[in-house]
Amino acid sequence: MERIKRRIKRNGNIIDQPDSIGIEVHEYLNNQARKFMTSFRPEDDTVEINALRISESAMKEKLIEMASTVDYRKVFPLAFSTLLVGSSVGVTIPLMPFISSSLSLSKADYGYVVSAFAASKVVGNFPAAVLVDRFGRKPFFVYSLSLVAFGVGGIGLASYMEELILCRLLSGFAVAGLSTASTMMISDISTPLNRASTMAPVMSCFAAGMALGPAIGGLLADQIGVEPTFFVVSASFFSLTAVNQLLLRETKPKDYIFPWEKSTQNREVVKKSLSSSVTEAIAQWSPLMSNDRVKNVLVFNGIYWLALSGVQMTCLPLFLTDPSGPFCMGATAVGQVYMGMSIVQVICNPGIAMLADKIGKTNAMVGGGSLLSMSIAAMTQSTDLIQLAAAMGFWTIGSTMLSTAPVAYISDIVEAKKRAQSIALLRTSGDLGFFVGAASIGMVGDFTGDLSLAMQTGGGILFAGTSWYAARQYLSEKLLKM
Repeated sequence: MERIKRRIKRNGNIIDQPDSIGIEVHEYLNNQARKFMTSFRPEDDTVEINALRISESAMKEKLIEMASTVDYRKVFPLAFSTLLVGSSVGVTIPLMPFISSSLSLSKADYGYVVSAFAASKVVGNFPAAVLVDRFGRKPFFVYSLSLVAFGVGGIGLASYMEELILCRLLSGFAVAGLSTASTMMISDISTPLNRASTMAPVMSCFAAGMALGPAIGGLLADQIGVEPTFFVVSASFFSLTAVNQLLLRETKPKDYIFPWEKSTQNREVVKKSLSSSVTEAIAQWSPLMSNDRVKNVLVFNGIYWLALSGVQMTCLPLFLTDPSGPFCMGATAVGQVYMGMSIVQVICNPGIAMLADKIGKTNAMVGGGSLLSMSIAAMTQSTDLIQLAAAMGFWTIGSTMLSTAPVAYISDIVEAKKRAQSIALLRTSGDLGFFVGAASIGMVGDFTGDLSLAMQTGGGILFAGTSWYAARQYLSEKLLKM
């Protein structure tokens, strides 16, 4: 109705005109009203639609029910595709420390390699947001995988750190398009009342793939070697390009054309140029950054990814494989550790997503950050596998809370037309945190020679950031109520 009113206001009051267009508008409104009322008819009700009456409370209750229900028919293809992507990504996790060892990289050098991935994502996020909003989600979800395939395959051929960094830069740029497209797909098929619950199956499938991938990667590395395993993963990404092309449908909402406008010459069709799309996107940044709630979640997300990249992505693999450490794991054992973390995430994801929708995304983020901070401290004090498993289990629960809540939160608080750029800002804040965390915490480990101290540094920064975010949100809510 709002679209009709805006269009009529622009083109003149055509409903009052006694011509074919006015009649067509009235017929359209009547047909849409009948479809709307059908949704409220009880299954055993035989009352004619024209005679059906509903109360305001019944209408609100039905609308809330409809907006809270997840459409699994749309979610399933995306979730299945994400399962395959997660499996391919997970295969490489237990292999990177051995690539680092073969190239004789220091802890700081390894941090730079991890940071290169984030640096290229920072560069790619904003162009990806503009292009995904302009050309649709599916092309970037599909064809970005081919670039990832080249990047992963190149790692198997790398002989110097510079070549390894170049491959990571290529992969990061491709993942910027892939992650932006997947997030926008989920936003397109969800509402504020079911967004976290809609993300949960997709995140669970990715976690399931990440659980399966490291186990496969460890076994393949032990059987055929580390470098050939990267070539196998590269081939799998090329295969996924074809699979996603067949499975996925475009979810970007189309410009609605009312039936009577198809036969009129008065409708102006304006196709934006790419440069105007970029200008419009940049113009959205200032209003978004002036929103305190947006700024708060951007800073908190950056701190979370700083800790995640520094602890889980950089220090943890080295901590587990350290010959002088308490565990001294091989590729298969590291794969099993990450598989266990992903299994916990698969089990907990649906329940935690429903909890986030009920208690609020802010509370979920504060709880997740607090749990992560305590888990890091416990992890560094672990002396046997049972203690390590317990600490990493709680780490994974906290990480699961933060895997969907920030994206769902920022999607809820901004207008639909600004959603792509708001998500790009969120991802960029995370990538900046990823870049700084991997490099700086890796340098702490290299400078002190103590991986446990480096991990505790990351945990302390996360705890401070979580406390700051909780205080900011609490004060903002208090001020709004005054």
